[in-house]
Amino acid sequence: MFGAGAIPLVGSRVRMRDGEDGELVVDTDDVTLEFGGRSARLLRKVAGGFDGARGIADLAASAGCDADELHAIVALLGDHGAVLDLAAAPDAPTPVDFAAAFGRECRFWSREILAQPFWARLMAGDAPPRVVFGWGIEFYHYVDSANEYMAAAVANCSLDHQTRMSMGRHFAEEADHGEIFLQGLAACGFPRETILDAPPLPSTRALMNFLFELACVDTVAIQATYNLMQADSERTDRDGIEAFYGALRRMYPFAAPMFDAFQKHALIDVDSKHGRTVFDASAMSRHITPEAARRCVSAVRSAADHFILFFEHIDRYYRQDDACLPRRAVDVRALW
Repeated sequence: MFGAGAIPLVGSRVRMRDGEDGELVVDTDDVTLEFGGRSARLLRKVAGGFDGARGIADLAASAGCDADELHAIVALLGDHGAVLDLAAAPDAPTPVDFAAAFGRECRFWSREILAQPFWARLMAGDAPPRVVFGWGIEFYHYVDSANEYMAAAVANCSLDHQTRMSMGRHFAEEADHGEIFLQGLAACGFPRETILDAPPLPSTRALMNFLFELACVDTVAIQATYNLMQADSERTDRDGIEAFYGALRRMYPFAAPMFDAFQKHALIDVDSKHGRTVFDASAMSRHITPEAARRCVSAVRSAADHFILFFEHIDRYYRQDDACLPRRAVDVRALW
């Protein structure tokens, strides 16, 4: 999994702390790993360098340690999702190796998106109504933008007819999902016109623009970003989705109709088997050249950055006491 040229990047929710008898304890979302003796001493020396800028060989040389020993430690951390090898997917030697490495990369970035403070506050029940409904409005804009970027992806498809048809079917299944969100927000007391007229936050618009522009120029890369959107998590099956939104309804009963709409949308995706994307079904096997693989990885990393900013700015803007909810429509007469 981790090759000789591995470049380790540690996850933002990974925590390293001192244990008993000189041990070094690494806490992840799923497991706690304990390192002792030489491994603990080595990890203390190099852990600060797991920033995605240096390879294992360079880190070992700077710490004066054995590269194979460091490689074994990093590989163990990678097995548990604590560390991503940034070189694995772009430098994968075969399509099969790329598929495995790309799947790990998408899961890693999906966890990074969910590591944003927005989610911690939301799941603790601490989000004020403005932030909860602000999320709903911005989520509507993002979901409805499928009518822009998915349509552009089909229109600009540069691959074979079968892939174009698969992309078209996926778009047809997503085209009216914005209406589900509108109905949920309307049931919470927001007139439809105010949601339709409300301009999205700049960070939301940036995400929408990124997806649209990518769809116009790179069919394989835009399909690859869907794997980030559908990355495996506890909320990609029916039981997980119902449990997640059930918890949100209990914490924020005033937004229950909105969460009903969110859940309906998520369950439609599950029933439509969108967890297996067009990229998985066709593009990966027939169109992944080494150069295309690097473009796919770059696209997913850029998409992750945009999603992180999407949630960061929802929390930042709508948490303000004077935040307008929904945001006011632009009136050019005010500029005269």
